[in-house]
Amino acid sequence: MRNDSWEDNVRERVNRNAMYRVLKSLWFTKEDVNFVELKEGVILVNFGAIEDRTRILNLSLCLFDSS
Repeated sequence: MRNDSWEDNVRERVNRNAMYRVLKSLWFTKEDVNFVELKEGVILVNFGAIEDRTRILNLSLCLFDSS
């Protein structure tokens, strides 16, 4: 079991929220996009429109690295 400090948890949450905002701003979707954390490190992206999902999945991959 991990023993993270409160500051580490807050920093991780802020970085995740920043990633969501960046992706939403880059994707220019017609409908809403929702991010659902299924478990640590696994995020489900729910697109409001199938056309948005198809277009996004055909884009180049992105890598978010904190190092």
